[in-house]
This record gives sequence, structure tokens and C-alpha cells, in this order.
Amino acid sequence: MLTQTHFRFFFKGNIGILDISTRSYKTLMRSHTEQILSCSFDPSRRCLVTVSDDETIRVWDLDTLCQLYDFRAANEKPCAVTYHPHQQLFACGFRNGAVRVFNIGKEFQDNLLNFPTQSSYSRYI
Repeated sequence: MLTQTHFRFFFKGNIGILDISTRSYKTLMRSHTEQILSCSFDPSRRCLVTVSDDETIRVWDLDTLCQLYDFRAANEKPCAVTYHPHQQLFACGFRNGAVRVFNIGKEFQDNLLNFPTQSSYSRYI
């Protein structure tokens, strides 16, 4: 159960699960080449999205432990990510202040919204 596990992120981008009830740790994925900066969990589809200093955005299937998608945004560095609570999409904030929405339910369409601030953040769109 997710309530009895914790995700652990290492500085080189590895993802692992710590099962509190058995006190066991298992490395799940080693794909990012730099530190993971943010993640968001979609419990209805059991997916995890991560962003990293390696400038990639990755979506993981937690049942198969496989990477589903790998996104890059040209000349943008992702730093924050969050899933929409009811739709199959997530928003990613970038260091330049942009927020890009990824709709992974419909052929990976994405929309770019520029906000007038220098700080980057993510929000539900």
C-alpha cells in the first residue's frame, strides 16, 4: 500500500521505495542522470512524474516500474511538476517562469503559458 511506503530520491536521480512495515528498501529506477527536483503522483493511474537537473521530464508506471514517457523542452529547465487531480495531464514549471501543460491522454499535446514573473512555479490549469 502506498500509505506504508515512502519514495526516496537520491542526488543522482535514482528512485527507490522504502517499505516501512518490513523495513526493506528497493531501488526501482535509475534513469535521470542528475538530481530529481520535483515529483508528483497520480494515484488513479498509478503514475509518477519527475523533473530533474538533467533537464528531462519523465513519467513512470508504478505497476510495471517502467518509464512511459521522456520529455524535453528546448532551452527550458524544468524545476517543478504536479498532476491535475482529475484529468490525465500534468503541469511543469520552468526556471524561466513558463508553465507547460502536458496532456498525456491525447497524443501528448502540450500548451505553453508564459507568466509575467521571473520565478517558476507549477499550478493546475
